[in-house]
Amino acid sequence: MYRYDKKLRLEVNKTIRNYNAKITRLGKAGKDNVYIPKKIGRDAKKELLTSVSTRKDLRKRLRDLKYYTEKGGEKYIERHEKGYKISEQGKVPLSIYKSYKNYRRSLAFKLKKDYDRIYYGESTYLGKKNILTHAQALDEQYYQYKTLLDLYETNIFNLSPKQIDKVMRHYKSATKSRDKGGFREAFIEMLVDTAYVNGVPHEKLHFIIEKLRSLTEDEFYNIFKQEKSLQAIISYYATTNRFGVDVSYEMTHSQASALFDELISNIEDIIDVDYKEIESNKRLEEDAIKFVRQKYPDMDINSRMFKTLVFNKRNQLRNERNK
Repeated sequence: MYRYDKKLRLEVNKTIRNYNAKITRLGKAGKDNVYIPKKIGRDAKKELLTSVSTRKDLRKRLRDLKYYTEKGGEKYIERHEKGYKISEQGKVPLSIYKSYKNYRRSLAFKLKKDYDRIYYGESTYLGKKNILTHAQALDEQYYQYKTLLDLYETNIFNLSPKQIDKVMRHYKSATKSRDKGGFREAFIEMLVDTAYVNGVPHEKLHFIIEKLRSLTEDEFYNIFKQEKSLQAIISYYATTNRFGVDVSYEMTHSQASALFDELISNIEDIIDVDYKEIESNKRLEEDAIKFVRQKYPDMDINSRMFKTLVFNKRNQLRNERNK
């Protein structure tokens, strides 16, 4: 939980007070060509404060409210060939458009940051790297990235007011800061519950926990994003939790027990994997593309054959590097 001190509380109260006051003024004016949202009451304020995990996120939400409070924030904006202008009939309120621009900027930074990991980084299982990158394997992380990319490319000027509201909620969620603090310990709690249900001996469980606690929060988080065996623990925990912590689900009991044995045998490899090879893989990809284009200059670079040849050449270069 973030620090909610007197200074921040005063800022929240002042922002909400000004926001509600403007809504009251516009309502009394009876204008039909402006955007008038609902006031923020006690329940909405509580939801605002609990929907964020950092002071930075809270101030982002306050900034959205301040955009509306600014002069003209209630007016609509429409798109033109030469840019944007205030419109009496537009569908996008100026205050929402300002928030939309800021969310898009934050999402662009996130997409750029994750691009190399998705397209040049491989997942691992028990510390052994997959031959395919996340994008080539079309795994869950790739589809999560693709969902964010589709969101980024959404043009709100082509949407209905209801659709705009939905897109803005998705932007708020996608650009929310993720607090890594405590994630490792939360995972260990799930690990303990899952081990207990599946009869894993305490000494074996303690061995795994000690190895995980030897990592920093950032190190563990980065490994967890890549390592499929650790992600599988979450799935077994979810199944266990559905039936009660004292009830083992027969169909997964043997699989979960086997996974713990594999974790114990391979935990050193899991935590020692070098997750900094993305730049090296990126260079291999570029070298493979260059090689194929020189050998087949007339081949369409978007064709399946071209991509297959690049994939095979990249793997050949990687095998030569790892000898």
